[in-house]
This record gives sequence, C-alpha cells and structure tokens, in this order.
Amino acid sequence: MIGRTLSHFRILGEIGRGGMGVVYRAQDVRLDREVALKVLPPDLVADPDRKRRFLQEARAAASLADPHIAVVHEVDEAEGTTFIAMELLAGERLSDRLRRDRLPVAACLDLAVQIARGLAAAHEQGVVHRDLKPANVMVDGHGRAKLIDFGLAKLRDPGPAGADLTTGVADATAPGVVMGTVAYMSPEQLRGAPVDARSDTWSFGVLLYEMLAGRRPFEAASTTEVMSAILRDPPAPLPAGVPPLPGSAAEEVRRIVERCLAKDPEQRYQSVRDAVLDLEAARRQLEPRHDRPRHRETGRRRLGTAALLTAGGLAIAAVVGWSLISRRPALAFAQRDWLLVADVTNDTGEQVFDVALKVALETDLRQSRYANVVDQAQVANAARLLRLPAGAKLDEDAARRVCQVAGVRALVLPHIVRAGSAYLLEASLVEPATGRVAGQVRATARGREDVLLEAIDELTSKLRRMLGESLRSIAASDPPLVQYTTSSLEALRLLQLGRDAWGAADFTKAERFFREALQHDPRFSAARGSLGLVLIQFLGRPEEGKKELAQAVADASDVSPRESVMVRALHKQFVEGDLPGTLEEYRFISELYPDMMQPYNNSGRIYEQMGRFAEAAKMYERASRADPKSPVPYWNLWWLSVRSLRDPAVAERAGRSLMTLQPGSPNAASAVAWSLVMQRRFPEAEEAMHGALKLDPVSPYALPNLGHLLLRRGAVSEATAVYRRVLEKARAGEMRTGVEHAALSLGLALAAEGKAQDARRVLLESVAASRAQGRQAQGPEQQALVAAMLAAAGRVDEGRALADRVASDPALTPDARYNLAEAYAQAGDRARALSFFEAAVAAGHGDAHFVLVDPALATIRDDPAVERALRPATSAPTPAT
Repeated sequence: MIGRTLSHFRILGEIGRGGMGVVYRAQDVRLDREVALKVLPPDLVADPDRKRRFLQEARAAASLADPHIAVVHEVDEAEGTTFIAMELLAGERLSDRLRRDRLPVAACLDLAVQIARGLAAAHEQGVVHRDLKPANVMVDGHGRAKLIDFGLAKLRDPGPAGADLTTGVADATAPGVVMGTVAYMSPEQLRGAPVDARSDTWSFGVLLYEMLAGRRPFEAASTTEVMSAILRDPPAPLPAGVPPLPGSAAEEVRRIVERCLAKDPEQRYQSVRDAVLDLEAARRQLEPRHDRPRHRETGRRRLGTAALLTAGGLAIAAVVGWSLISRRPALAFAQRDWLLVADVTNDTGEQVFDVALKVALETDLRQSRYANVVDQAQVANAARLLRLPAGAKLDEDAARRVCQVAGVRALVLPHIVRAGSAYLLEASLVEPATGRVAGQVRATARGREDVLLEAIDELTSKLRRMLGESLRSIAASDPPLVQYTTSSLEALRLLQLGRDAWGAADFTKAERFFREALQHDPRFSAARGSLGLVLIQFLGRPEEGKKELAQAVADASDVSPRESVMVRALHKQFVEGDLPGTLEEYRFISELYPDMMQPYNNSGRIYEQMGRFAEAAKMYERASRADPKSPVPYWNLWWLSVRSLRDPAVAERAGRSLMTLQPGSPNAASAVAWSLVMQRRFPEAEEAMHGALKLDPVSPYALPNLGHLLLRRGAVSEATAVYRRVLEKARAGEMRTGVEHAALSLGLALAAEGKAQDARRVLLESVAASRAQGRQAQGPEQQALVAAMLAAAGRVDEGRALADRVASDPALTPDARYNLAEAYAQAGDRARALSFFEAAVAAGHGDAHFVLVDPALATIRDDPAVERALRPATSAPTPAT
C-alpha cells in the first residue's frame, strides 16, 4: 500500500487491482485533474533492462492521440515506484460485459470497428499493443470503446525464444484454468518469436470471434492444451447462424475472422485499416438505414444492448461519474412525460446557433422512446392562452409559464459559449413549477463542425440519463444526430424557417427555405421530404413533388430509424399511391413507436380517403391517446364527424377536447357550437357562437352562423345586422367567406323583414358584381349561387334557366349540387331542390347539416328526405350521376 501522495499525485481511493498492479483514483495536483494512477508491482520492474524497454514503449504509447485509445498522461518512476497516469474513464471492461450476456451482432460490429481503428492508429505510430483482450478494452455507457494498457505486455515478455512461456502469465500453469492472455496470444508470440502489428491482428480476431460466438476459438481444459491448439489446430468454426446477418454479410464477417486468425502472419490483414473497411461494409448491410453517417466517424456509436455499467463492476483505469451511476432521476419525471426546450442563450456572437442549436436538441431528444418533446404547435397554443406577444423569445420565465399551462414536467435551458475555436454547450434541467435547477450537463466541441457532429449527441444523452431514462433505452434509440439530419448548421436553421413558414401557411416561402437548405446539404433528407410534401399538397405541383420525395427516400439510408420509416411511408402514399401498403407501413411504425402520433393520424386520413370512416375515427382516437396534448387528431376527428360520419355526438366530444387544448381558440369554440347545431340544440349553439365571437369578432365561422341562428328563431332585425357586417367584411377581403352566399343570406333576411326593395337591390348588385368577373372566372358553384340570387330577387325564370344550364354539367362537385338545391328552392321547385340536396350529401358534401340553418333551404329543411340524408354514414359516399 502506498501513501496518500506519490510525487505530485494525491491518492483519492482505490479503483481495482490485478496481476499488473493496483489502480488508484488520484488528483494530479499540478494540473488539477483527476487521473487513473496505475502503480506497477516491484517484481515486474525488478529487471532494469525489462523496465527500460517497458518505459520506452509506454512513453511511445503516451504519444498516441485517438478517440479509441485511452490517453496516457505520464509514465515515470518516483519514490522507488513505477507508475502510469492515465485518462480516468467511465464504464466497464469489455470482459465484464461479455460475462453478463451475449452482445447483439450490431453491437459486436460497432465495437469491433472502434477497436480496430484504435489499433490501426497505434500501429501507424509504430506502437504494438501485445496484450489485446477484452479486459484491456473499456466501454462506456454510450458504447464508445477505448484501448488501455499499451506496452504493458512488454513486462510479461519472458525474453529470448525458448523460454518457459507459462512463467510469463500469472497462474498460467494452474490445471483447468484458461488464462485470458494466453488465449489471445498469436502463434508467433507463443513461440517467443519477434512480433509486429500482425500479432495484434490475431488477438483482434480472437476478440471478434468471442464477441460474436460468446466463447473463444481455442478452448481446452488447461493452458498448455490451449497453447497447443493455437499453434497447431484450426479455430473452431463459428456456430451455425453466427453472425445473424442478411445476405452475404454473414460470410463476409466469417471471412474477416478467418483472415485475422491465419496461422501465418503473411496471410492475415497486413494493416488493420483493411479490416476496418471490411467490417464497415458488413455493418452497412446489417443496418443500411440506421448506421451510416454521411460525413465522418463521430465516435458516438451506441450499443443496442443493456447498460454497460454495473454497480459492482471493477474496471481497470476507470471510474464512473455520478451522472451515469445515478439510478434516480433529477426530478419527478416518468416515462412519456413531456419536456420543453427553451430558446438558446447564445453567447458566441454567431446568429446561426439561435435556431439551429434548439432544432438539433429537439430533434435528437425526439429519438427517445422515454420522453416526449413539446412541439411548436403546443407552444403556440399555450403562448396564445398566456397572451404572450407573437414571436416573443421563449426565455426561462416565458418557458416556465408555457410548461405550467401545457402540463410539461421538465424544462431544458440550453446555453452555448465560445472560447477561441472551441465551444462549450450547457443545458440546465429545470423544474417548471418551482424554478429549481435539478441538474446541469455539459459538452465541448473542438470546433464549429463538432457542435453537430459530437457535442449535441453527448449533451442529449446526458440529459436523457438525468431524466431517468435507462442506459439500455438510450443505447437503443440514440443514433448520431448528423446520421439522420445534417452536419450543416445553416441547413438546419433553414429547415426550421421552412417549417415555420409552412405552419403560417406561407407555402411559397416554405419552398424557398427548403431549397436553400438543400443548397447547403443536398442529401438533407428531411428538407427534401418536406419540399416534396409542400409541392404535392399545397403548391399544386405533384409530379415535381413526387420526384423530390423519391430522392428523399433514396437519401433515407442515412437517416435514423424513426425518420426512415416515415419517409418510406410517405413515399408509398404520395408517390406510389399504394394506400393499403401505406397503412401497413404505418402499422409497422406504430409497433416500433407506439407513442408516436403521426402514424395513427396519417392512417386515419387514408381510411377516410378509402371511405372507411369508422376505422378512420378509431385511428384519430388512437392518435389522440398517443399525443394527448396535440389538437391535430381531434380536429381530424371533428371534421370526419361533420363531413362523413355525420355523427353530432362524436363531433361535440372532439370539439370540447379542442376547447380544453385550445381554450383561447375561436375555431375550437365554433367547432363546439356547430356540433350543437347538428344536434338541433339551437339556443345553446347561439350562445356558443357568441362565445366564439368574443375571441374573434369577425370569425368567418361564428359570425355567419350566428346570423343563420338568429334568423331561424325569428330575430330578423338582429340577423340582418349580422349579415350586413358579414357582407361588408367579405367584400373588403377581411373575412374568408363567399361574397355571393353572404349577399344571398342578407337578401333573404331583408325580405323576411319586409324590406323587399332593399333585398332586391342587394341581390341584383351582387349578381352584377359576380357576372362582371366573366363567365370564364365563374365555376359551377358560383353560377348556381347567381341563379339562387336571381330567383330570390324575383327573376325566377332567369334563375331557373341558369340553374338548368349548370345542372346539365355531368361533372358537378358536391358543393355545386348543394348550391343548385338552394337555387331550385328559391325558384319554388321543391322536388328538384330535394333531389340535388340528396345528391350533394351522397357525393360527400362537406357539411350536410348546414341545411338546418341555411335560410336558402328553409322551405325543405323539415322534409323527411332531409332527415334521412342526415343520418350517420356507414360507408363511403358515391358520386351521384
């Protein structure tokens, strides 16, 4: 036992011990850093020549700089003690991990690539490990591998060829014990012949075999028999089905193992770099969409296995930080709870981080199946309720208020600063209700590029652990950020600006931003997929959009599992037009991500398109359970209930859910009001329309409907005043409602008030204004309304003749059929009015229940045929002929 100090180190505690010495956690008092201090036993360094050779090679190892090699800070002798000061690592030895259970093949290949890279970097600097084995590989909680103990095998070197090899390994002569070091030695090493980098290649082959098969290729009852097998016997074949890889990948991995384990060094890989290339090729065949970064190795591969840290595990030169060993979350956060990322505090002077860093954090955190991340729509709803100014910065105060309104359990406050060419990222985890800082995590980036390449991944992984997510869960759903987004900060910023424009219904601007993002990164699948959808759904350029989506699918080999399956489903839906196939894709996504709302919601839209309304409703309800805070599935369910199901009870239930989620929304209030109209609860509906108008005095839904309700109950003067306001706002372009229908309603109200002259003037002025647009500018819907206004103004024959001409069109829309019902009703032709109303409903008219308050159809609304037409639908509408 050594004292509490050794030269300039202060001993803090023992980490572990073994045949190569004792490892202490120590403080380097000169540089104020903690290190792992390995103190070598005196018997291993008793021979001056052996000690000299060891120190020479250990110091060479200290010059190595590679992400997969543990840093050796210092190798020296003081107070008669030989020691090595090394990087203090978090994690466990690979040997401990392999003893627990078998690794999945993806994890095996992932680790093998990292280990081989570390070996290659050492070999290129002229350093050979000589003792590569699982005990000399450290693996942290993120699946990052580092090689340790370079050069220590020199102390075990027995000297010239012909010496007794068993004396060079502790307990090697014990019968029935197969020591790890012997099991990984190359034939030339066992013979005592000179060794070079190809000896490490053999040891790497043994290690790779063991990871894949769960046992070593040379096993026997004693060390002597193991040595004999290594020298003379071929390795045991890998078991059938190992590795479980698709296509030719399994044979490729077997070939890699066999080449590494060739008895003749000349037949092995002459450079481990070649093995790296072959392993990467095999790995790409295993997970072509999930495991291929576009830009460069990030060093942040994850093991898709259980946590790599055990409470009692002993790790050479390793100690576990509190953030990894803690099993208790930093605050009361449960699985599928919500977290909100506030706006970034940016002290770099680089504006790009304002948007891009937040988007990167949210995107990376959304890969978690443990936590839900609040989206922009939810923030906007809460901000509207709080009366926050539009575009206000979501700083800590505003974000805490949003969290409390939206029921968010955790708040993340990101911060970035710059120091020279390096960047420091910090995220504070805050309890919204109290403002208590539950913890902080940090990550550093060596340069601007590394912010996305490495630092974001490190920061989010630490945040997820602090929230209480298990290492197993993190490892299973935390691919490198740049693998499924982009390495361009500017492209990420432009993507978000495009999404903002999309949300504001400025689709032309959205297209421009998406295209600019692709100029910065042409393989940015998210930007290309968004561009395709905007072109198809909103800009009327479907063929162009389909090409973009097809390219997004081609590039989707580089995105995460979550994004990849969504892009594939969208391609099948919009490009291939395969709706049943798309439903199957969404079903698969739902199995992978049961709490993801979009697959259920999109399936509902497809079922609607197929006319399977009951199934669509179930999907929307399932979507609302997956994301209870999103209004999207409730809106879809409400529209489905109004347009297709014609089920007022479901409509009211969805509307009231919207009121709860969007208490300040006039549209949600109008939705509830209309569901009351559908149930003929007219007094309640009128009161609800007034409530909606308090939120928006010129609501294009509530204001006209209030006029209809007033006129229906006989409040004619009040109705007239409302209709005048509607027509005024419509003509001024201040209300999104049709001028013709507003004029028709006002004319009918004036006539009911006994003001026939005024009614005629309003109606004919509107007819003249409509006709001034020219016939080419008028569609059948508008011409049918002109016919209704002519008939209502007393020019019945002219109105009827125009209605007959419109009715002769064989391709009438449901809206045109409905407007013809109004025209024939005003012309006094009840039979044709009923016929066209029924045809409109059968063809899928958007709102059959409008007949209950429509003043133009007041003469037919009580007919039994109308009642039959309003019954809940059970199948898809079929176009009337």
